[in-house]
Amino acid sequence: MSRPASQAITVDEARLWARVGVLAALALVLGYVETFIPLPVPVPGVKLGLGNIAVLVALVMLDVRSAAAVAAIKVLAAGFLFGNPLMMAYSAAGTALAFAAMALLSRIPGLSVVFVAIAGAVLHNAGQLAVAALVLGTNLVWASAPVLAIAACATGALTGVAVRYTLGVLEGERRRG
Repeated sequence: MSRPASQAITVDEARLWARVGVLAALALVLGYVETFIPLPVPVPGVKLGLGNIAVLVALVMLDVRSAAAVAAIKVLAAGFLFGNPLMMAYSAAGTALAFAAMALLSRIPGLSVVFVAIAGAVLHNAGQLAVAALVLGTNLVWASAPVLAIAACATGALTGVAVRYTLGVLEGERRRG
């Protein structure tokens, strides 16, 4: 629904978009911080995915549209600030697949947020491998998929636990506030 340009947004809309901004900034900061954390894995492309904590928190606490904005800002801002167009393509493909899975799975009642994070991590790697196969013109990149899937299960579990803890803290604050 479109609103006339002269009409101000409501307080609730302002609060929502302020939360989106805070979560997008957090995703960006966490993504930057993880570049300083070396992982002892011989396969390139393995990362903790700390920025996805903010995306998954947005999916659970806000709505799909708001979480999509957090994810898109994370990809674009990180790409412009710390990367290049090719890195943005890898990140966008991975994020799109991961986000789609997490958006669907997070709506299933009783499904663990840790499982949702693991699925997102595995599909993030699949998206990046698909881009690598296209860019390099070879399917040989898929040979690293098993190692990346195992790493994604570990890193996804860690980020999922962080999300579960974060949601618990935020819910506690919401009840007190």
